[in-house]
Amino acid sequence: MLKDLIEQGVEVTACGTCVNARGLAKEELIEGVQIGTMMQLAQWVKQSQKILSV
Repeated sequence: MLKDLIEQGVEVTACGTCVNARGLAKEELIEGVQIGTMMQLAQWVKQSQKILSV
């Protein structure tokens, strides 16, 4: 589903802390997924009316 969203132009960002905690490398993520900082993600949560967390 993420690939479909990315192909439609949706920006998908993974939490860098979560990626590191799981021992994942950037190369292991789906092409097009960006790695964000905790500060960046916290700002999005603060600005958003709805949050999707997986």
